[in-house]
Amino acid sequence: MPKPHINIQRAMDVKCLATKRHYGELLERYSYPITCINLTKKDKERELIVSDQYKYVINEVLNKELPKHLQINYVHLDWKKFKKEDDFVNTLHK
Repeated sequence: MPKPHINIQRAMDVKCLATKRHYGELLERYSYPITCINLTKKDKERELIVSDQYKYVINEVLNKELPKHLQINYVHLDWKKFKKEDDFVNTLHK
């Protein structure tokens, strides 16, 4: 069975209020810094749709409104690709 098409609709929450509320709660609960690890695959078109939107919201919406010391660290880690790297185990221990 084919996977359904991913369609991101901004009209519902143009100002990303739900996302802002979520990260605000994370800041209250855990303080800072907050690091978001995006585990989507970089070579899958379907996942890139979600990945690009996630990166945009963190870097271009949330971090633009936060003071420098509270900004969210965004990391894209393709875990499957990362595990194949030669120095995988040593990198994990850093």
